[in-house]
Amino acid sequence: MSGRWLPRRAVRLSAVLSAIVGLTGCDFEVSTHPEGKQAERVHIAVAPSGGDPQGSIALYLNDPSGRPAPTEQCDVELCTSLLHLIEGAQTSIDFAVYGMRNQKVLLAALADAKARGVKIRGVVDRDTEGDNYYSGTDEMIALIGDVHDDKKVDQELEREFRKSERSQKFEAEPECTRP
Repeated sequence: MSGRWLPRRAVRLSAVLSAIVGLTGCDFEVSTHPEGKQAERVHIAVAPSGGDPQGSIALYLNDPSGRPAPTEQCDVELCTSLLHLIEGAQTSIDFAVYGMRNQKVLLAALADAKARGVKIRGVVDRDTEGDNYYSGTDEMIALIGDVHDDKKVDQELEREFRKSERSQKFEAEPECTRP
């Protein structure tokens, strides 16, 4: 992966988000966290629906680069907003995440939600060997139970890639001349 790829991707993402904000008549605010870092929040006004009774969707952009590693503290707006939603859930929670690490507060909130009868379903990331990079993922899965992963999909994609690679192997010109 090129070192230039990430900045270009960030610029494209910023451009897309700016277009969404401009086209939907959204408001944009910047808030400052206790550690002095800024986080951006975009509010997109939409018609009220059963899943969003306030009629808005909030997009939280978090920059964790000011911390050496994830912490167990739930002290940034991204975490506190998730915590608020989990604590307020009455019937179900559906999520898809890469994994979980050092988020004991959110894990405890999910356990409390499950104990009060909230149905929790999720999808997590797994590699082709069935491993997940994040150390707390298996604990979360054991707690929730109804969590699926993308291991089979990744394995199928890997098989297709290898098959394609094998079929192209013989299409190339030989590296040496034949007599």
